[in-house]
Amino acid sequence: MEQTAKAHLAEIDRDTSLGCNFDNYLKNYY
Repeated sequence: MEQTAKAHLAEIDRDTSLGCNFDNYLKNYY
């Protein structure tokens, strides 16, 4: 159970960093 929670957090963390990278991309592009 604990491992699943950690995996879920890692997934959220990855999605968050992807979102940040996308925001930075938009700022740089426009």
